[in-house]
Amino acid sequence: MSDLTPLIYYLAAIRLGVIAAGIICITLGYRLFMRALPPSGPASDPIPKEDVSAEIAGTKLTIRNASPGTCFALFGAVIIVAMYITGGPEATLDILEEGRVRATFRGQASETVKNVTWQAVQELKNGDKHKALETASNLLKQLAVPINNLALVLVEADPDNAHSLLLAKLALSIEPHNPEFNDTLNTVTKSITK
Repeated sequence: MSDLTPLIYYLAAIRLGVIAAGIICITLGYRLFMRALPPSGPASDPIPKEDVSAEIAGTKLTIRNASPGTCFALFGAVIIVAMYITGGPEATLDILEEGRVRATFRGQASETVKNVTWQAVQELKNGDKHKALETASNLLKQLAVPINNLALVLVEADPDNAHSLLLAKLALSIEPHNPEFNDTLNTVTKSITK
């Protein structure tokens, strides 16, 4: 478990850093907002304010008569909200038998591959062959680079490994015009023919 301590500290530091950045932006925005307010009294001239507009996914947001601090504070709030919306922890730690620990990182490819594969199978079972083919093809495009890299690892670790040739051919068949994949196939072919 002690080997994971630096990882846990690192993940906690990232979370706390994002929260701190958001709080700093909100605080500085509030202070700017307070400076933009005119002092009370009839002789004071109000500081000119401007309209701020933003459009996200077809939704338009306009803040009328916004002071500079308002935008700064909103930016800080957006940072914090975005962190929570993106979801969950960066890693899940599972304590297994005999004190061993398994770490699963957010966005880990193996879970994505399982989920998308299951989705394609369900689409096929539901009779939507076109959608299943589209889902499977998109997954293959995402897997082309890892398949190519795996072929390189296998040929470097064991030059006679037949799987490296199969994987190199598969990667090139997914992206036939990719020069890196062509180089990998040439490297694997030369290694196997030696």
